[in-house]
Amino acid sequence: MSQSDCCNSSKLAVYSVAIVGTFLIGYGLVRKMDADLRPPAVTAERTIDRQKVLQELRSSAVDQLEHYGWVDQTRGITRLPIARATEMQLKLGTSAAIRSNLLARLEKATVPIAKAPEKPSQFE
Repeated sequence: MSQSDCCNSSKLAVYSVAIVGTFLIGYGLVRKMDADLRPPAVTAERTIDRQKVLQELRSSAVDQLEHYGWVDQTRGITRLPIARATEMQLKLGTSAAIRSNLLARLEKATVPIAKAPEKPSQFE
């Protein structure tokens, strides 16, 4: 065996060890990231918390659907209960004038509020 064959085989061994080591480090990092980012298991406590949040969400939705309230007090936009809104709609009918009035109100409600001008910089 010549010296060049010996050097080539030792280089091959070093490269092989480096490649295997790189893959092992990558595998370890992926496992660590997976363990760190995995959400907690759904336990009995978490189930109870989720049910509580769902009940709160549903009760607030029912409250918003069945009671009066402010949507945007600065613009004077209120929220009506569904029963009252339906009653008003049936009473008013569906004429073109009522439709245009409702569309004008909708446009007024959805126009973005102008932001106050920013204070000029002392360097301007």
